[in-house]
Amino acid sequence: MTARALSLCYAVWERAEDDPANAAWHRAAIAALEEFAVGYYVGESDIVSAALRAERSYAPANWKRLQLLREKYDPGGLFLGHFR
Repeated sequence: MTARALSLCYAVWERAEDDPANAAWHRAAIAALEEFAVGYYVGESDIVSAALRAERSYAPANWKRLQLLREKYDPGGLFLGHFR
C-alpha cells in the first residue's frame, strides 16, 4: 500500500433486471475516482476488464518480481494471471 487512505466503491442491488443500469453506474463512479487513485488493492479491483489495475496493485519492483517468478514456475501460462 502506498497511500494513506483506502476508498472502495460498491454497488449492491436485488433485481437482475437492474444489472445494466447499476453496472453502468458503478463503472462511471470508478471512472470519476480514477484521477485520485495512487494504486489499487488487487482483491477489490476489476482486473479482468482493466488489467492495468493488476500491475498498479503492486510496487514496480514487486510486479517485476512476480513476472519473473511466473516465467520461471509457469512458463506455459497454465495458471490464470494478468501478468503478461
